[in-house]
Amino acid sequence: MIKKQAVLLLSALLVTACSQAEANQLEPKQLSEIEQRYLQVGNSHSFVYDVSRFDPEATTLSFKLQAYENGERSEEWTREIYSMHAEEGEGLFSGWEEMIVTIDSPRLYEEEGEMAIYEARFMLIEESGSMESSQRMELPNSKDDTFTSIANTTLDFEKEGQNLVVFFNGEEVSSGPAGTEEGVAQIIEACEYVFVFRLEWE
Repeated sequence: MIKKQAVLLLSALLVTACSQAEANQLEPKQLSEIEQRYLQVGNSHSFVYDVSRFDPEATTLSFKLQAYENGERSEEWTREIYSMHAEEGEGLFSGWEEMIVTIDSPRLYEEEGEMAIYEARFMLIEESGSMESSQRMELPNSKDDTFTSIANTTLDFEKEGQNLVVFFNGEEVSSGPAGTEEGVAQIIEACEYVFVFRLEWE
């Protein structure tokens, strides 16, 4: 009898732990084909999240670009694109229904241009309106081709942040490494320029 109760208690604790973990994870919203076509116009990488019932413990959220040149962090190009803070007594996403993050692949001034244009947008949507912040950034362009790596789009608020898109110039690295810190470190070490677009929270 005691053994059975212990098993039931352990099962309950595991279910509770899993529920708490899932409660801190924000999955991408399932979009219709029309919505996907609308968001993926041109070379955009868009991430859409339903935040209407998501209530993390975090009180701040930042959308950032972390830039690296020849393996070193570049303070010249690194910047914060947008930052939001929870109002006192409210949750981070209180009143909002959707969060959309869009990152455009680089465009060149000229075919052999030294600088490339990147655009990033952050949007929050509610029933009566929306809030949008965007930045147009001029970043170094290497003579080598630009590769793109898309990270795992699930946001785990148990961690401190999540990479969304990594652009890098130099030798091609195996696809999909942006989902782990080890993968990003590999890219940074191997490539001339690396631009990491990510969300961070605390």
